[in-house]
Amino acid sequence: MMQRAPDFQPDAGVVAGAGVGRGAAVLDDWRAVLACPVCGAGLDDPARCGGCSEEFGEEGGTPRLMSARSSAPVRFDFSGARSVVPEELKRRVLKRPAVGVAGKLPYHMDGGQATVLAGLARGSGVLEIGCGGGQNRLWMRERGLRYLGTDVSKTRVYEHLQAFGGPDVLADAHFLPIRDESVDCVYAAAVNEHLACPLRAAQEVWRVLKPGGVYLGNCSFMEPWHDESFFHMSPNGVIELLLAARFEIEFVYPGAGWHGFVALPRMALMGPLRGLAPLGRLFHLVYRAQTWAANARRRAKGKAAHDPIMVEAKIAGAMTWIARKPKGAA
Repeated sequence: MMQRAPDFQPDAGVVAGAGVGRGAAVLDDWRAVLACPVCGAGLDDPARCGGCSEEFGEEGGTPRLMSARSSAPVRFDFSGARSVVPEELKRRVLKRPAVGVAGKLPYHMDGGQATVLAGLARGSGVLEIGCGGGQNRLWMRERGLRYLGTDVSKTRVYEHLQAFGGPDVLADAHFLPIRDESVDCVYAAAVNEHLACPLRAAQEVWRVLKPGGVYLGNCSFMEPWHDESFFHMSPNGVIELLLAARFEIEFVYPGAGWHGFVALPRMALMGPLRGLAPLGRLFHLVYRAQTWAANARRRAKGKAAHDPIMVEAKIAGAMTWIARKPKGAA
């Protein structure tokens, strides 16, 4: 997914030393909550599980806590009441959160989610799934948050982002190497469409979150098929995913400034044809003009205008969410 906000850039000295001596310190900080992705036993030694004897390697000095032996059933309760998303529920959760952070944000970070992160208590543990180059690490640590960035690869990301040091641990979102109820927040931006089983990953997020913990994520909607993505989600799809994983939904909303008319030409056109990408903004203006005219007719008839968030969600490039594991969850 493309970035909508200005890039956050640490100073050159920080970038140059981003990976130097970092791995051991991070593992020491998180060692108490690491778990084997195969058997779930505590992982005191990131090279080998003492419970099932699974051995883990590394990639460029980064522990690779992944295994083809990892396996788990995916079960959830589904009732006829969820066959259609109630209008009342959509009205309640389809809305934008307040944005209370200033300044440049890291690549891909949403302002509403950044506000939630900035409001976490100092010392809170934040697990990022699909951290890419690790560009959020410094921003979060500057706010007193304990950060662990995970991804499946160190190189499957733009080269300019690799300079931020990459993931702290290589891990599969479907089998997180983290103990139950051990983190305060899970952050997963521009990754959910790339998951082969998003419900399994959402259930893993539920498992590792403490009761009351927050889940910040997003997923492609009207972006083109990209980087071997699996599932792109409409607003209803996001709501159902979160409900199936038992989360309390606080906000579901379109990514700011990133709609399908821009996403499709920006991400699908190649070579000289990329010069046509600005036409997407023209189509978006036509769409907005159509909506303005429809609302004018509705007002003339004494009817309420179309809900702006619903209008925007219809053509969103990606959908974003803020959800929470209930405090009393067992």
